[in-house]
Amino acid sequence: MTVSPRVREVLSRLEETRWKYYNLHPASGEVLALLARVSRPQRVIEVGTSNGYSAILLGEAARESGGQVVTIERNSHVAAEAQRNIAEAGLQDVVTVLSGSAYKVLRDLPGPWDFAFLDATKQEYVGYLDRILPKFASPALLVADNLLSHEEELAEFRERVAAEPRLDATILPIGTGLLVGVYDQPPSEPAHAERAAVALNEVLAAVQAPAR
Repeated sequence: MTVSPRVREVLSRLEETRWKYYNLHPASGEVLALLARVSRPQRVIEVGTSNGYSAILLGEAARESGGQVVTIERNSHVAAEAQRNIAEAGLQDVVTVLSGSAYKVLRDLPGPWDFAFLDATKQEYVGYLDRILPKFASPALLVADNLLSHEEELAEFRERVAAEPRLDATILPIGTGLLVGVYDQPPSEPAHAERAAVALNEVLAAVQAPAR
C-alpha cells in the first residue's frame, strides 16, 4: 500500500522492534491496509493497539475515506506510547486510543462498526466477537490475527466464526495467519455490500497471485 513519507517513516521505525511489541507481521499489515482501503470503512474498531503499528495502517486507509478508527489497549503505558506514535504519523485526528479492558470498552462503545480487527489476548477473541457482532453494520469486515500461530488457543474462536451464519470467512496463510470474513444480513445497501465483497476478492486475488 502506498503511504505518505511521514507514515512510512514511523512504520519503518516500529517494524524494527515489532517482536518486542508483538506487532502485526508486515505482510499481514499490507493485507490489512488493503482491505481497509478497498472497503472504505467509516468506523473501524481495533482490539489490541500495542504501540500503534496496525492502528496507523488502519488510520492511513480510513483517512482516505473520511473514516475514523477507535483502538483499545489494556496497558495504559503502552497506550500512551501508541498515542505518541500515531501523532508522529499525523493521524491523531483519525485514530482514537482508548485504554482499559476491551470487554468493558466494547460493551460501552456505541456502534455501528463496519470494520473490526482483533489482535489481542487470544483466549478472549470469542468475547470480543460477541460484543462486536451486535454492533456491526451490514455488511462489515472482520479481520483477526494469529489464526495459524495460535491454533489451539483460537480453536473456539474459529468454531464460533464457522457457526455464525452471518459471517463468511477464510484464513489467509500470511504472516501468522489472518482470518478475513464478511459479515452481512439482509437488507444491506447494495453499494456497500459490493465494496465489502470487492475488498475480500481483491485481497484473495493478490495473495494467490504468483510472485513477480
